Amino acid sequence: MSISDNSRLVYSTEHGRMCPKCLKPLGDCLCDKLKRSAVPDAGGSARARYETQGRKGKGMTVISGLSLNREELEALCRELKRRFGAGGTVKDFTIELQGDRREGVVRFLSANGYDVK
Repeated sequence: MSISDNSRLVYSTEHGRMCPKCLKPLGDCLCDKLKRSAVPDAGGSARARYETQGRKGKGMTVISGLSLNREELEALCRELKRRFGAGGTVKDFTIELQGDRREGVVRFLSANGYDVK
């Protein structure tokens, strides 16, 4: 049986749904894990900015440009949340902290060896 270039396996009766990229069962797919662990090019220094757009007037301090993998970003986010007593999360290789914490974040990151603007 020959598989043409136009067809791809999306479901197998043996394994269920298949990943269209790596052709492995979704439970064994590595595509998503590789995407999450890949560190984007930071291009120099980290940036801390304050955003209110799209948050119903609630402001968030957004820290981007850190050359850290997902686990390191989550650890740094936990430390910042503990230090500033604020909520926060990691989204798309950026750290979001509730409230205007720019000055404190810049001081903390600079003291820990990060180049921050």
